[in-house]
Amino acid sequence: AQLEEVLCTHPKVADCMVAGVPDASRGESVAAYLIPADDTLTAKELARWCAANDDLSDYKCPRYYRFVTELPYNATGKKLHVQLKQQAAADLAAGLLERP
Repeated sequence: AQLEEVLCTHPKVADCMVAGVPDASRGESVAAYLIPADDTLTAKELARWCAANDDLSDYKCPRYYRFVTELPYNATGKKLHVQLKQQAAADLAAGLLERP
């Protein structure tokens, strides 16, 4: 939740969610899924944004990013993190996640 709050305060981010993905050396790494409010938004820009935030430890910063047009929500507007985690694992395996 803290990381999502930080990412969503970026002026070029319309919405975001994060999920854990398998990582051989760390056990799990963070993948951020973002709906950009501006098409010029990059993973490097977001990585700098997170690194500059004093409230986030390095391990909390996303290792992977994916820009999407929609995120999984249920009918009442609740974020579906379990569904995103499954999608993130599949996206990682397919090479669809971007590293800054």
